[in-house]
Order: sequence, then structure tokens, then C-alpha cells
Amino acid sequence: MTLKLNGSSSGYTAIDAPAAAGSNTLTLPTSNGSANQYLKNSGTPGALEFGTLSTGYTLLTDNQGVGTGTSYTVTSIPAANHIKVVMMHVSYNNNSQQCVRIGNSSGIKTADYFSAAVVTNTSSDNTSTTDRWQNYGANEAGNSYSSMMDIWRAGTSNNYYMHWVSTSSQSTGNGSTGARIHWATGFVDAGGTIDRLQIYGESSGNLDSGSISIYYI
Repeated sequence: MTLKLNGSSSGYTAIDAPAAAGSNTLTLPTSNGSANQYLKNSGTPGALEFGTLSTGYTLLTDNQGVGTGTSYTVTSIPAANHIKVVMMHVSYNNNSQQCVRIGNSSGIKTADYFSAAVVTNTSSDNTSTTDRWQNYGANEAGNSYSSMMDIWRAGTSNNYYMHWVSTSSQSTGNGSTGARIHWATGFVDAGGTIDRLQIYGESSGNLDSGSISIYYI
């Protein structure tokens, strides 16, 4: 059966059901929504609602200085499926590798991580950790990291995955300087939706420079 809605002067708009229609009900929203929204299923299939298309990443922190403490923590990260972290020229005052932890409303997660990292231009070029995500290979005091980290959620679970690419300026210990490229990957069951991220040095040193920007979608 076809339902036809006639135009005021000519033509019509028709709504038709499949030949084998079964029993199917679509419930329309109670309002017209807003401009540029689209019609979609709500949490209840068949109950329609208007949704807003994502326009891309939202900036949470922009080039925020990390200070000079033992760690720097960003809180109040909105619930998101993908978080992008950009760290610029972050350095420490001792021989520390750069580390990242995430957490939820219960606090920073300190266990059950998987992390594996490699670095170019060194004979000892890999590491793995279980209490943090860790970069590897630029652990002279004053060496600085610039990096981009992607953190994404696996569906609706509490599992979060990470991919981290960094460059570092590094001292070889004899007065010369060079550069290294670092890769790290890992995951963790965060125990809930994450809302915070912490960076720190694994050798209990203090941050002494750098900035961080966080985007989410």
C-alpha cells in the first residue's frame, strides 16, 4: 500500500512499504530538529531522532605549558572515541624516558598496560612496559621530545589502543647531538570511559619545558 501526499499545486510525495512488510513501526521525532541535522535511529530501533554530523576534532587544550613538576595531568577530557595528543619539545631534568598514563573518574590507571616501543640509531632499541605507555631512547637530561599520540576506543568497551610517533633531540654524552625517531604502540583496559591523561618521566625527574595540545572526536 502506498501513501501519497499531494502537492498544493501539482505532484505528490509517496511513501511505500516493502511487498513483504512484516510488522514494522517508525516513530517520528516530536520536533523538526535543527538546520543541517539528519534523521537516525535512537537507542530504541524504530524510534527516530535527529542527530548532528561531526565536523572533526574539537580542541581541548591548545599549546598548554607542562610546567616543572614531576608530572602533568590533563583532566575533564570529554567522553570520546578518539583522542589526539600533540606534545612539543617536552624535556626532563634527568635521564628520564617519556611516559603516558590515562585514567577515569577513579584516578590514573597504573597497571594492566601493554606497551612496546622501538627507536632508531641505537644498538639497544626496544622496551616493553605494563604500568604505563612509554617512549624509549632519549633519556639524557635536557633531551626533548616532540610527538603525536593517537588513542582510540574499541567500540563501546573500556579497551583503549595507542599509537605514538616521536622525534627527539638527543645528546650522545660526548658533547655531540643528534636526532632519533621513536615508535610505540599499546593498549589498556581503562576500567571505564577515560577523562584524564598524564605525562611524566619514568626516572622520577621533573619536567623542565614543553607544551601539550589535546584534540578529541
